[in-house]
Amino acid sequence: MKVLETTYTMELTKDDIELITTALHGQYKTEQELYEKDTKDEYAPDNKYYILMNKARDLRNTFGSLINRRYMGQDA
Repeated sequence: MKVLETTYTMELTKDDIELITTALHGQYKTEQELYEKDTKDEYAPDNKYYILMNKARDLRNTFGSLINRRYMGQDA
């Protein structure tokens, strides 16, 4: 026998979501800086920092939408 799926139920307050969203924004900004230093202004979609930056941004935006927080401009 092997476990195929595990499901968790979590309850988060607005403050919890705010904290997670802020942390993810910090992670996004860090990965963005590392990507810019690593590529020297060249577009490199296969760069590890670019991939991590996009994952952090997408997750940040998902959590942010739960508390009606939106990002505009370069951070969108």
